[in-house]
This record gives sequence, structure tokens and C-alpha cells, in this order.
Amino acid sequence: MENKSPEKKELQTNISGETITFTQKMETMSNDPKVKEGVVAFVRTILNVGISIADAAPGGVGEILDAVALIGKKIREKNKDKSQTGGFDLTPDVPAWVNVLANAGEIPTGGVFPSYAIPTVFQLSRDIPRMVEGFNQARSILKNEQVDYQVNKTQIDNAIEKFNPKK
Repeated sequence: MENKSPEKKELQTNISGETITFTQKMETMSNDPKVKEGVVAFVRTILNVGISIADAAPGGVGEILDAVALIGKKIREKNKDKSQTGGFDLTPDVPAWVNVLANAGEIPTGGVFPSYAIPTVFQLSRDIPRMVEGFNQARSILKNEQVDYQVNKTQIDNAIEKFNPKK
């Protein structure tokens, strides 16, 4: 008789006959390049929007974040041949001159002009398709999860009942 450890669970088959668990789906999703690219684009968008909002306050933290983002971009461009060497780029699809030129609007407005919003919008135009594609890929990986639940609903409900009996 074979000893079954918790790591070697017996797998259930779904309607299409595939043997897959939720954990395997999560692992597949986390290793999928389209999903990864979509997640990176989403995080980059959140950071860029945050910097743009902060940049609207004159002489505030946004000015510093804008400068740090530009410096990180320049370091990343300089070290682009070395994949593991420093720098970060929150606007990889936007040339550095756009960031520099956008900052020219800060001078006549006394720092009120949210200059970082310009590269953010350009980057967002490239990141939206990446996010949509990543979301669609993740959804296609998980699409049978509802079907799996419906197939195993009785077993799942019985298990829940054992842990949470009705009074």
C-alpha cells in the first residue's frame, strides 16, 4: 500500500478530463509570461499614477519622486546590457527626453504642473493592452474553476458542513 503524504494528494479530474488542482492553476498562472507582464504593467501603472498625483503638489514629494524615477531610468538605460545591474524604469516605453521635456513645464508654473503625468500617460497607453492580455490569460487559466466547483459541489458542501455544522 502506498503512503500518501499531504504533498502527494490524489488529483481529481474536471469535466474535460484534465487533472489539475487550484494550486497547479495558481502556479501555472504565476509562471505564465503574459500574466507576469500584465502584473508588472499594473504595478508600474499604480506607481506612475501615484507619482503623478504627488507631483501635482508644488515643491512636494512628487518633485523628488519624479527626479528619482528619471535617475532610475537613466541608470537602467546605461546598464541595459547588464540585466542584473541597478536602476529601474517605470516608463520603459517612453524615451528619457520626454520626461526631461515634460519637466520644462514646472518652471513657469512654479512646480504646480504635474509633469510626470505626461510620461505616465504615454506608458499607460502601452501598458493597458499588456494588462488586458494578462488578465485574459489569467482568466483563461482559471476559467474551469467554476465548473470544477459545480462538479464537486456536493463534496465541498459536505466538507464545509463538517467544519461548520448547522445548529
